[in-house]
Amino acid sequence: MTPTPTVTNTPCLVNGTPCTASPTPTPTLSPTLTPSPTTIPQGSPVIYPNPVTLAGSFNIQPYMTSTADVRVQVFTTAFRKVADLIFQQVSPGQFLNVPAKDGNGTPLANGLYYLVVNRNGTRFTLKLLVLF
Repeated sequence: MTPTPTVTNTPCLVNGTPCTASPTPTPTLSPTLTPSPTTIPQGSPVIYPNPVTLAGSFNIQPYMTSTADVRVQVFTTAFRKVADLIFQQVSPGQFLNVPAKDGNGTPLANGLYYLVVNRNGTRFTLKLLVLF
């Protein structure tokens, strides 16, 4: 036979006065907004698809708050410029379709390229991978 524990209920007293239980505060939750896939991070241009296939094209969405010209330069990993494109009067939210070709119209070779996107005087460097 095992002994049964005995529980004694001792009242809470503070300086001889019975305690009163106060409810535990419930945390207030504020809604958080999750960006949709089409939302562009503040200030950062987005490039897709990445990687791009040979002789294909890719899109750039430069995050902009006003209409402006956008310059896209394509460099090899040895920093040799292979393309220099200017898109005039690009509107906020507009996608730029860029051919994966050099300045002579030849498709970019397999490999890694750096894209320098200059808009409104702000320059961003992106990486582009070209695959078969």
